[in-house]
Amino acid sequence: MRDSSEKPAPSKRKTPRIAETEFFTEERHDVFARIQILELAESGEYLPVEVVQNSSMDAGTYQLHQGLQRRVAIHLTHSSTENFPWEDVTNLRVGSVRLLDPWGKIPDQDFKTPDVPLRLVQEPMIKDNADGTSNVTIIGQWDSSLHGSLLMDRTTAEKYRVQVSLRWDLVSSRVQEPIVFELDQTIVILGRNYVRPQSILRHIWSSTRVVHSTVGMFSVVIRPVSAKRAADLWRMNTQNDYVKGEELLTSWSPRKVSLVRDFIAS
Repeated sequence: MRDSSEKPAPSKRKTPRIAETEFFTEERHDVFARIQILELAESGEYLPVEVVQNSSMDAGTYQLHQGLQRRVAIHLTHSSTENFPWEDVTNLRVGSVRLLDPWGKIPDQDFKTPDVPLRLVQEPMIKDNADGTSNVTIIGQWDSSLHGSLLMDRTTAEKYRVQVSLRWDLVSSRVQEPIVFELDQTIVILGRNYVRPQSILRHIWSSTRVVHSTVGMFSVVIRPVSAKRAADLWRMNTQNDYVKGEELLTSWSPRKVSLVRDFIAS
């Protein structure tokens, strides 16, 4: 009888070596922000101040009154509740007070003002909706006198504006460090008893629009952490990583695969 020949075991096919950029995909999450500045009214309530928009492209200018107590309310909305969970919104602050001339330019760009932290009036209110979106509201007390700037203490000259930067930090389990959000706001300081004239004819022929908030849209990009094990170091893409002293190389750059091809051809 003829012995049946033993078939060799099929060799295990090696998986291709995939670079880090091929299997690490970044995530993008949109965050919508609506900002309101509230001032203390005679009734004892904090009411949103008027925001004047001079055109459809104008974000708006807050009409603040001199010497009144103020609060800043931030309403955040995002639709990635499960993929991008939020733990806390902290460190609400206002800074970078600067003057804008009638042409929208900053005359004194070297003038710096420190950030002033805003004490939260209450804990951040987080609401998860049935459609998968989440709403977060934070309200902070804004003492503009702490900036130590005359731009915030005196009335603003005609056709001039004051610009401030509103910042806050977002804490999430998906990222190693808090995410810093920043949104520039334009304001003018008016007299304490100033009342905007109400004229029907003026509203008909004017393109000015009056609202009570400004908005901003943010896109948060989350990238996975690079490989840390020695066996996975070959996957790392260090093309854009900074190396100390690389500025001394000027236009020189290392050769890539062409160096190996020239060696084989020689």
